[in-house]
Amino acid sequence: MISRGYFIGQIIDDLSDVSSRIDARCAIGLTDLNIYAEDFYSRILNEVLDLNLSNLNLHEGSNNPGLDLGDATAGTAFQITSNATLQKVRKTLEKIDDKSLETYPTIYIFVAGKKQGSYALGADETHVLRTKFKLDHIWDHSDLTKALVDLPLDRLQRLHKLITDEVARVKIELEIPRSDGTYPTSILNYVEEIPLARIGDCSSFESSEGGGLFDDAAEAKECFERLSKRLSALPRITRECLGIIIDRGAHGSFGSRDDIYINGDALMKIVRSPDLEGDINILIEQSFLQHNEPFGSRLSYYFTVQFPGTPSAFELSFSEYLKTKKLSAVKVLGSLDFSAF
Repeated sequence: MISRGYFIGQIIDDLSDVSSRIDARCAIGLTDLNIYAEDFYSRILNEVLDLNLSNLNLHEGSNNPGLDLGDATAGTAFQITSNATLQKVRKTLEKIDDKSLETYPTIYIFVAGKKQGSYALGADETHVLRTKFKLDHIWDHSDLTKALVDLPLDRLQRLHKLITDEVARVKIELEIPRSDGTYPTSILNYVEEIPLARIGDCSSFESSEGGGLFDDAAEAKECFERLSKRLSALPRITRECLGIIIDRGAHGSFGSRDDIYINGDALMKIVRSPDLEGDINILIEQSFLQHNEPFGSRLSYYFTVQFPGTPSAFELSFSEYLKTKKLSAVKVLGSLDFSAF
């Protein structure tokens, strides 16, 4: 059984990581916090303090200057900031108007980072008196940690899951941009580059037993260039899926022509990719596959291969050439390497 100490330790570690990133941003003058970060702290504070805070900045027509999160029923509101200075505290209190105070008489300032050791905020200052603000309502991660230590185990578990699920995204949102304006983590890190096809002079393919589809090798090369352009628009794994069908498929007649085909049920067992259906849908949409319903004595549906923009029977010639040269369609189509042609 996982202990309370485990949950608390993991929560402290994750919040410390977030705090360190915020402090690093502040050190170079980046003190802004986006809506995502505000919502992150809103969910944590709700669990720790048993509140129902919502983001006031998202409510259309909301006018609560100086406040970011609020629970009208509890009469409690928070300003979420990475700026821990006394000047920021004073400015926050100055912004809060009387109408907001009627709804939210209890005000907290949460420093997402590390607050100062002390604040020379006089109890007799105008806006301190007006807002009835208390110095111990300036919180940071250390205050949050103290408050969560005594939570019931079920709430502690929920809080641990919440933070574990969200902290990676929060840390990405808090990354410091490089000098060129890019960030360490970007969707571009997960995007496949558009492959550069390699194509031979196609004389070997044209002179092969399955050749003769073109007037000469130059015409064959033009066909491969067009085909490569269409294939390059597909994800690599989708091209490899097409290659599997060619490598593992059979030759047979479907209607008026011979085709490369594969039993659909068999394909599902051969390829155990979690998104095989998605790859098949792409290939059908891009006219590289055709779905055929069962007919005659066939009990399963079938997929037949077609290469758009190529002469009739090109698919069979392509497949036969690969077999003759002992090449894999998966590798050839995956890498778009037609240099052996």
